[in-house]
Amino acid sequence: MKKANILAASLTLALTTPSASFANSLTGFNISGEIQFKSSGGTLKATGPGNWAEVSYGGEQDTILGINLGYTFAIGSRMAVQAGIAADLGETTAYEYSDSDGDSAEGIEKDQYSVYIAPGYMVTPQTMIYGRLSLHSGRVEYTVSDPINSDTYKSKHTGIGFGAGVRTALTDNMYLYTEALRVGYNKKTLDRTVSSTLYLTPDSTVARTGFGYRF
Repeated sequence: MKKANILAASLTLALTTPSASFANSLTGFNISGEIQFKSSGGTLKATGPGNWAEVSYGGEQDTILGINLGYTFAIGSRMAVQAGIAADLGETTAYEYSDSDGDSAEGIEKDQYSVYIAPGYMVTPQTMIYGRLSLHSGRVEYTVSDPINSDTYKSKHTGIGFGAGVRTALTDNMYLYTEALRVGYNKKTLDRTVSSTLYLTPDSTVARTGFGYRF
């Protein structure tokens, strides 16, 4: 009976005591590089004479690199929170059009940065699932050309991203992660004349996988 009581007490203690391996396997400062598979798009809307309805564009896909710097805090035995900054290392095509008359248009996203927070749950001592909330900043250059003229319009945008991912420790210091993210940006004026205004509202969907090192 005494042995049974000791066994029961030991089992209770094991189930209720925070596990150091769970709490510490992914915590600390970290840096990672990633490959992004990004689909960019958005909407255009004009006001003024010759009004036309809001038009959606996009579906352009690009593969680029990215970098992340962050810190992961342990909260209790199985909870953790990541926080950090991220940057795209490249440009992506948000819009592309051309016709047989020589008219063309192209939208390019540049200088994409974000800060993020990602609360997670340790499903094993090495693997965490997490949600991600991020604030984004970037530029769009939109070029419209015909056989005679070419005009480029520039706008800066901020936005909010929502996503989820999985992060797995490979060793005490190295880890892999995969996540998906949806980003919606604010509406900005792309071009304004005396009689009309053209507005641009970009968005993007990103799937990324990366390799990181924690210190």
